[in-house]
Order: sequence, then C-alpha cells, then structure tokens
Amino acid sequence: MVRLLLMIIPVLIPSWRFFQGVEPSPRVEVWHGGDWVAVCPRPKRVSPMQMAGRLFWNPVWNDALFTTSLAERIAMGQVAQNVAQLRRRVAWHRGVGVENVVFRLVFVHREGDAIVRNVTFQSGPAPP
Repeated sequence: MVRLLLMIIPVLIPSWRFFQGVEPSPRVEVWHGGDWVAVCPRPKRVSPMQMAGRLFWNPVWNDALFTTSLAERIAMGQVAQNVAQLRRRVAWHRGVGVENVVFRLVFVHREGDAIVRNVTFQSGPAPP
C-alpha cells in the first residue's frame, strides 16, 4: 500500500523539475485592420464558476496551447508544415481565407523597466 501511495504522489503533486528550463513562448499576432492583434487573447476576467468548469472542459485553452506549440516549433526551425498549419489555425480563428492571413511571432520580455518585443518570424509582408 505504501509503495502504491509513493507512485501516486508525483502525479498529484507535480514537480517543476520536470521542465529543463522555463522560457518565454512566442505570441502569435495577425495583421487586422491596419494593426497587429493577438490571435488567442486571454480573457480579462474569469469568474470562479468558470474556473471550476475549466478544470474539466476547456477547449479554447487547449486550442491556444496547440497554437503556441506550433509557434514554438516555427521559432526553433521554420518548418513549412508548421507554418501552413498555423496559417490555417489563424484563418479559422479570424474567419478569413487562408490566403488573406499574415501573422508574426513575437517574443516579449523585460529589460530593466522596459518591455521589449522581438519579432522572430513573419509569414509575409504586412499589408499597407
């Protein structure tokens, strides 16, 4: 019984040592109406009831994680398949055709008091 408990404890209480390093993830922004906007913005406020429900069912967050995963793969090495998949995801989010999508990946970090935004990838030239 003790052995079983020792096997279950790491599942219930995860360790941050699981990650090799915690680094910033790229944000995906799309060209929309003359400005760059976030593809999967986080909600400004979530009620306690919504939080409880999200523990069991949260397809929007799962989709945002998949989008971030694609962006990370592109940032590591721009594989055409990942770019095409991310372009389809962004088009689906925005409700436009795939050919009309221009997106970019932005890393945001802090340097002293300033917030610095580095664009690491852009899918095409931004429309005028």
